[in-house]
Amino acid sequence: MQVLVITPTKLRAFVMKTLQYLGETPNDVAKRLKEGGFRGIRLHTEECPVARYLRARLEEALEIDASVSVTDREIEVSLLAANYDRIGASISPIPKGVQDFVLAFDRGAYPELVEEDDHSAPA
Repeated sequence: MQVLVITPTKLRAFVMKTLQYLGETPNDVAKRLKEGGFRGIRLHTEECPVARYLRARLEEALEIDASVSVTDREIEVSLLAANYDRIGASISPIPKGVQDFVLAFDRGAYPELVEEDDHSAPA
């Protein structure tokens, strides 16, 4: 059995590569998230579509529990290994397309990506 060694540097690199896949513009990001079935809650750093996307990709790739918090300025990632070691990384700045998507989503854009039970959407 091969042991995977995760360092904060490797974690940052993985997150940046994963974010770049989403695209260069906010519309690209929204399209990729929609295609992947990722929806979320406005103004919620841990439950926005980008946080849910990153958490799913991290947990799928690393087979480890992940905590992800996303703002328009930075992303915080924390992994909890089976031996209870915690590995964390802060990513800042984030790609412009992702940053612009987060700002637009929180301001009301991309209603198709809002989770059905989101109570923060205007009535």
